Amino acid sequence: MLDEIKKLERKTYLKFLAGIVIGSIPLFIFWNTKGTVAAIFIIAGLLLIIISLLGFSATFDMFYKLKGKLREEDTGEEFRETYIDWPPWLKKWGGLLFTFVFVFGIGLFASRHENNFGGNRFIWHSFIAGVIIGLLLFYILNLINTDWTNSRNKSYEIAFYIVLSTVFVVVCAGPVINKSFATSTVSCRQYPMERIITKHKTDKGFIHVTIGDRSERFKPGWQFYNKITKDDSVIILCIKKGALGYEYVEKFMKP
Repeated sequence: MLDEIKKLERKTYLKFLAGIVIGSIPLFIFWNTKGTVAAIFIIAGLLLIIISLLGFSATFDMFYKLKGKLREEDTGEEFRETYIDWPPWLKKWGGLLFTFVFVFGIGLFASRHENNFGGNRFIWHSFIAGVIIGLLLFYILNLINTDWTNSRNKSYEIAFYIVLSTVFVVVCAGPVINKSFATSTVSCRQYPMERIITKHKTDKGFIHVTIGDRSERFKPGWQFYNKITKDDSVIILCIKKGALGYEYVEKFMKP
């Protein structure tokens, strides 16, 4: 019975993985393309990815509990949804606390990645660095807290939360550190501005600028954004090199 469930689980995961891959295709093809047709494909791709991720999460939770109950019946070992002994207050308010910290961190700190210069390289490097730091931190703490190794499930669960936390912290702290200790040298250059996103759309307050053979999106702030008209076709970006080696836009100006 358990082997059949595992086979069904793998097939279900493959379907959701296929949905993510298929949804990513129009993003790569139409991301820098203008027009209504391109926007429809991008929205459809994003929706497919979101639905696939939600389905994957719900399926994982369902199969995890189902396999746990079957193992409990076969082996007599008590099934537990979590192997960490969380404090009662965290069990009760943990979801709300996580939501608050996540929204606050993304809104106040991680959103500063919007004005990175050079694409999403800094974000991906921050993510990878967060994973590596999290795994190293877990390995060190695991040497100190030897009781973590008593249960493989507990060890995996602790590792997951540590890595998730370090990724979140590094992604949020990266642009803050990069900007706070940046060099004083500023380089200002003029670039073609593709379009202004209307304030009434989901993508409000952003501008798209052509830099070389690519298009980059920036959020200059409402004070400057409100000064731009549809007749403006160029913009001046003043760029600094941050302490971590990544460039960012320090100031936006009209010619």
